[in-house]
Amino acid sequence: MGITALQAVITHKHPRAVMPALLLADATRHAPERPGRFLEHALAAAAQIYNGTSTWTEDRYLREVLAPIAGDVSSYLVEGLDDGTADILTAAAGRLEQLRLCSRPNSGTPVPGSVRVGESASAVALALLVADLATTSDNDAAAALTGPEALAWASTSNGDSDSIACIAGGIIGSAHPESDYWAASGLNPTFEPRAEELAAAARRGTCRPPW
Repeated sequence: MGITALQAVITHKHPRAVMPALLLADATRHAPERPGRFLEHALAAAAQIYNGTSTWTEDRYLREVLAPIAGDVSSYLVEGLDDGTADILTAAAGRLEQLRLCSRPNSGTPVPGSVRVGESASAVALALLVADLATTSDNDAAAALTGPEALAWASTSNGDSDSIACIAGGIIGSAHPESDYWAASGLNPTFEPRAEELAAAARRGTCRPPW
């Protein structure tokens, strides 16, 4: 959690950026345990922060990272929730069950009026919603969307669609730790040549910085 907060502080230094980043880190870390319930757990984490029972504030490194900009970690996280993050999570969760009944995804925004282009809380909340639709907590039930359908919907949504798709894909992939999940779903990702070369070098243990 501390490393996640550090990345958000370096790039944005605002509680509305830090709070969604922490929610995303928590969702990704626990994705195999929470398929189909990502928004539910995000709202539960928010409730714990509001009522002062969150274990996140016990993270020593998180406290050290936020100390220079926050007098009190709990209050800082509450500020991030109050600055629209809690509202967009609630709106997304309110739409989830309705969207699970849709037979096919449509382009556009799944939660009308919620998107602020390039804004982290909206991107994370909508990605969690898409990931919920593409996974299921019931082994006997089919997910509303396949992984490729989920990415297609996210990448054609309004707002910061590339970020929404990237975040959703990361969560969906984390919820399916088997190595062939995306290939079995019909996707065979390819990388820009320089990125592929760096990845290959990293696998060989010979990776060097490009500068």
